[in-house]
Amino acid sequence: MPSEKMIDFLLAFLCEQSDKLKLSNAEWEALLHFVTQQGVAPLLYQRLTHTQLPPTKILDALCEAYHHNAFKNAQYYQQLSEILKQLQANGIEVIPLKGAYLAKTVYQPGALRVIGDIDLLVKKADLEQTEKILLEMGYGPTERPSLKTQCATSHHLDAFIKKGAFPIEIHWTLFSPLLPFEIRVDILWEQARSFTIGDVKILSLSPEDLLFHLCVHAAYSNRFVGMRFLCDIHSTIRYYEIDWDLLFSRARQWKAEKAVYLALYTAWDWVGTLVPEKVLERFKPSDFNLELVVKIKEISHIDIVNNWRAHEKFFA
Repeated sequence: MPSEKMIDFLLAFLCEQSDKLKLSNAEWEALLHFVTQQGVAPLLYQRLTHTQLPPTKILDALCEAYHHNAFKNAQYYQQLSEILKQLQANGIEVIPLKGAYLAKTVYQPGALRVIGDIDLLVKKADLEQTEKILLEMGYGPTERPSLKTQCATSHHLDAFIKKGAFPIEIHWTLFSPLLPFEIRVDILWEQARSFTIGDVKILSLSPEDLLFHLCVHAAYSNRFVGMRFLCDIHSTIRYYEIDWDLLFSRARQWKAEKAVYLALYTAWDWVGTLVPEKVLERFKPSDFNLELVVKIKEISHIDIVNNWRAHEKFFA
C-alpha cells in the first residue's frame, strides 16, 4: 500500500521536481500496480528510462505499459480523425478537450498521456446535427433524451458508444449549468487557435482557457482525486507561457476565481509547479484559507490509498 511519503515522492518525480525515488523491491512492485491504476505508468517509464533506479523487471513492465498505451492512443486518434472529418464535412467546428488535446501537445511523445473518452466541444447550435452524424456512423444508443433535457442538466450529451470504439462525449460548454459558473462559450470560440490532428485542421482552446478548464475540472469535477490532474496542470504550465492576467480575468468574470486559484496553489505547493509567487500573492482571494490545501492533500492521500486497497483486492 502506498504511503503518503511514497505518493509525495512519486508526484515530485513525475513532475520532474526530484530525481530521488529510492524504494525497496517490494515497494517497486507496489508502485507498479499503483501507477497503472492511476494512469501514469507511461509517464513514470519516461522518467525512469535514463536512470538506474528500478529493478529490471519493473522497468520492463513499465516499458510494456508505455508501448501498450502508444498503440491504444494510435487507435484513439484514428477514430478521432474519422469523426472530425465527418463533422468538418458538414461544416461543424470542433475543439478537442482534455486528453485528446493534451496528448498531442503538452505531453511529448503523446504516449505519455493515458486517454479515456473522446471529449469534443461543439457549438450548441450544432448539437442536433452532430448527434445525427454520430448515429449515422453507428454510434448509439439510438433512443436518447431530448437535447433540451440533456442541456438543462449537463454540459455534454449522453455518451455515444460503439463496440470496439472509445466512448464519445459531445460538450456544448465546459461545466454543468447546475454549477455556479458563468462560462462565456462564445469567448472560448473567439479565442480558439488553429490545431491539427492527423491531416484534419481544427481548433483548440487558448492556453489560458485550457488551464482554466483543467483547474476547475480538477476542483469541481474530479474534486482533486487522483494524480493525473496535477500532472496535467503542471505540464500545461511548463509547456505554455501563460498570460496570468488574462487567466484570472476569465476566472473572475466566470465566477470561478477560487477554484482556479486553489488548483494552482495546490500544484505549486505539492509538486513545485511553476506558478510565480507574485501571481499567487496578487490573485489570492481575500478569504483564501491555507487549511483547504492541507485538507485537499489529506483527501487525495486517502482516496489514493482507498483506490489502492480496491486494486490490491482485485490482484489478490
